[in-house]
Amino acid sequence: MRQGDTNSKLSTVGLILAMTFVLQGCSTMGKIFGTSKNPPDEFAVVNQPPLALPPDYALVPPRPGEPSAQNVTPSAQAINALFPGRTTLPPPASSSEQALLDSIGAGNADTDIRSMVGDDETVVVEKGPILSDLLTVGERYSGPDGSRIVRLSSEDIGPDGQ
Repeated sequence: MRQGDTNSKLSTVGLILAMTFVLQGCSTMGKIFGTSKNPPDEFAVVNQPPLALPPDYALVPPRPGEPSAQNVTPSAQAINALFPGRTTLPPPASSSEQALLDSIGAGNADTDIRSMVGDDETVVVEKGPILSDLLTVGERYSGPDGSRIVRLSSEDIGPDGQ
């Protein structure tokens, strides 16, 4: 054999081996040679239970004689929220109730009060936490001498001071 013939065979074999390693990086060649990764399918490994909705315990079957939820009017729902167990407005105030409301001026309430609360002319008194604590103090005994703290009530003396 000649020296050139051996070198050409070695170079051909080397070239084939080099190409094999280069093509090993290809996914197709990896599958052919069996060196590609074949991870398990996560959906095939774990059994997925079928989806099921939990029961809704807030739903109750309709009672005979009651209107269905689709037929309830919004005004009846509002009245039921204000006066539980009712779907109509309560009867009007009696004469004594109306006299009490008139004496305190309930009919003279400003209907546009919400728009006036934040304006610059509204006077707001900040009471702070100390005043509210003092106003809620009840009668009690304090100190070693047995001194007593008594809550006094105030009376409206009226606009003329009497």
